[in-house]
Amino acid sequence: MPKSGPIALSRGGAVQWQHWRKEQQVQCVQKMGFPKVLLRALQNDVCFSVRDSHKYKMNNGHRGKALIFVHTDYEPALQLKRRRGSKTDVGRLQRCFSNLGFKVKTYNNLNINVLKHVLHETSQEDHSNRDCLAVTVLTHGEEGRLYAQNGSYPQELLWSPFTADRCPTLVGKPKLFFIQACRGPFMDSGVQMPVEKSKVFREANDNVDLGDEPSLFEVETDFLVAFATVYGYVSWKREGKISWFIEILCEELSEERSDHLLTILTDVQRRVADFSTTNPDDEELRDKKQIPCVTHRLKKLLYFNDSNYNNSN
Repeated sequence: MPKSGPIALSRGGAVQWQHWRKEQQVQCVQKMGFPKVLLRALQNDVCFSVRDSHKYKMNNGHRGKALIFVHTDYEPALQLKRRRGSKTDVGRLQRCFSNLGFKVKTYNNLNINVLKHVLHETSQEDHSNRDCLAVTVLTHGEEGRLYAQNGSYPQELLWSPFTADRCPTLVGKPKLFFIQACRGPFMDSGVQMPVEKSKVFREANDNVDLGDEPSLFEVETDFLVAFATVYGYVSWKREGKISWFIEILCEELSEERSDHLLTILTDVQRRVADFSTTNPDDEELRDKKQIPCVTHRLKKLLYFNDSNYNNSN
């Protein structure tokens, strides 16, 4: 290890540090007694980089895993309608993630225990040579909860296995979650909606306080969750089959563009917000709106179209 190692860290010698070999950096971190999680992150090439420090490293050789959880049928006791059109949504997602370089795995109608098992097993894999993780869920939902085949579970169940202490090989790497589900009973009729009718929907469930949406993350970083709709409201499908959110998300992600992910998702929000429902048989279901909701703790910009990325492995 170079003699100036600790001095380089403590006195701002970041440029010198960057040009050391990885073995020299690891020896320095070990000698200085940094936490093991930090050491593991360094070994994965996600820490102590000055050059392009505003961008996530997206050329590890493998894009990563993309898990798709599809729920169409539920136990009768739950009294949930069968979700139609999921086959089209899933096909779009599979093609989209595959074209981005992800290794895609699709799971259908899992119960809660099996869902938890899949997430846990994925968190225990070695993601050292992967850029990121993507998880998509298509199901019914309500305030803060999603439905598996045999019951509901808190939405945090999806990302809690991938925190730094539980999944160290994803430390410093983006973990992306896309959720196509309703988040409550209310319907958005836009600015044209009379006050009286708005009051009807809110009074239908006066136990819901839209101002009390639970915080998604407290101390975790490098997470992004994109919901199809805002807290408390329903999400819609085109002609009852194709989800607005999934359709536009896949279109935007599939375009050859140099924008970072947050810009892409802003375009998704704008395009979905332009849609309105058309239901000739039920006036109450006409001209309803939807706006996706993106919550994130990303520290850097995420570019999928990195010119240095090699998908040959």
